Amino acid sequence: MKTTVAAVDIGTSKIVCVIGEFDDDLSGELIGYGVKPYDGYSGFEWNQSEEDVADAVSGAIHLAYEMCGRQADSVYVSVPASWVSVIPCTGNVSVEGGKVSEDDMKAAFDNAVPYVADRSMLLHRCIAWFKAGESVTMEPVGLKCDELSCSVYAMTCEKRLADKLTRLIGIAGYKIKGFLSAQLGETLLAVPPAERDRTAVLIDCGYMTTQVMVAKGDAVCHMSVIDDGAGFWTARIAQELDIPFQMAEQIKRRLILAPGENTGNSKITLFDASGEEISFDSDTVERIVIKPLSELADTIKSELLSCDIAIGNKTAYYLTGGGLAPMGGARQFLSGRLGVPVRACAVKPTKLMGANYVSSVGLLELVFEQISQERMNSKTDLITKLKSIFKK
Repeated sequence: MKTTVAAVDIGTSKIVCVIGEFDDDLSGELIGYGVKPYDGYSGFEWNQSEEDVADAVSGAIHLAYEMCGRQADSVYVSVPASWVSVIPCTGNVSVEGGKVSEDDMKAAFDNAVPYVADRSMLLHRCIAWFKAGESVTMEPVGLKCDELSCSVYAMTCEKRLADKLTRLIGIAGYKIKGFLSAQLGETLLAVPPAERDRTAVLIDCGYMTTQVMVAKGDAVCHMSVIDDGAGFWTARIAQELDIPFQMAEQIKRRLILAPGENTGNSKITLFDASGEEISFDSDTVERIVIKPLSELADTIKSELLSCDIAIGNKTAYYLTGGGLAPMGGARQFLSGRLGVPVRACAVKPTKLMGANYVSSVGLLELVFEQISQERMNSKTDLITKLKSIFKK
């Protein structure tokens, strides 16, 4: 039997609804999507009326349903990154017999309980690593030790923000099935497990904000939200060249960053509203963009220096998001500025492709994982009940 699920990813410039089908064999597939631009949010407030944002949500859901012909009464919703907090905690358990079992792993994880204030709600609780003796690993079963510890990172948000989203989705005509972090979803989707085990950094540069996630194991251990993105660079191009914003956006997307290599002979050619050809020097546009991009890179470095997780030579860096990743040469420029190789995210092909949709696809994958866990837990509970019956 197939289950249809919908998830709404609330970004800073667009709202994306993704619809998937989940099979009894615990596999899922994206079957539809819808995208609606909107004015985003500042702090904890929408930049337009709640009704207008709800219309954008409803429009994105409608487009997704229209594509796949499936409907769901309720949806999962991502909590915007600016509204999410990351909390570390540790659980310990004595190992009977001196060798770690799966029960020991579960007990250590269960004992890692984060402090969640009354005004907050828990979104996720993820394992970063286990420590058995001197070994730090994600797979401690069979290791010899007297005590097993589990490092866990929780993601929370304030209840008043969840209430805000509940009201918004309600205005759009839907009920919320659950709250999730799209940033966790995209991290698990875009960064290979082997890289996360060694610690990895994912930089998601969007239109209005840039998110920097440090991942370890299956957890996001650190998340910074920088109030800077490609939309500000577009506005700067428009202002300095005295051209319309939409034309500036086209110029930015056609620019290939190559500091010191562009010359005045290199041109970016467009057509204005009247159909007349208009050209701009690539090096002039590059100079406009390089300064804010350099400042963003320096801010990213500062944020990573403040992280409690050790970031070393083996740490992998990845770039995603629709602000920076699509710009030619931007990833290479960022690599040079950070002093480390920054890789492009490689994810499995779906109906919805592009760096600006990795968070949305990751959100749906997280929904699939949650449903899978719920079904497995339900099956375990049933088996436990049956065993108790047969023991009587």
